[in-house]
Amino acid sequence: MKRLVEFTLPIQGLKNGVHEYDFKIDSSFFAEFEASPIADGDLDVHMVLDRHSDMLIFEFDISGTVRTECDRCLAEIDLPVESSDQLIVKFSEDTDETDDELVFIHPETGEFNVAEYIYEYIVL
Repeated sequence: MKRLVEFTLPIQGLKNGVHEYDFKIDSSFFAEFEASPIADGDLDVHMVLDRHSDMLIFEFDISGTVRTECDRCLAEIDLPVESSDQLIVKFSEDTDETDDELVFIHPETGEFNVAEYIYEYIVL
């Protein structure tokens, strides 16, 4: 995942408030994930980060198509993807707890990579 540095956001020193980011997803993105069921795609991700002093709230809007195998006939198809997802990241000394929509990170964390979350939202 070293090539996915464009998905690493500096959060240390980021001012409180709303910040917007746009990402383009293609085959090079999916190549970074081992055994990915998706090899190619053409997707746009619009992400809004609302930074608070104690948490980060990410809103992801994903749209486009992915190239994958049909479940019925195994032919290659372009499958449309439309998704709106939210991820909440809270600052905490105890970072062991996590679930699907809530992640805990240490307050001194300087950056946060959203590539894995974008990947999961697309695949699901």
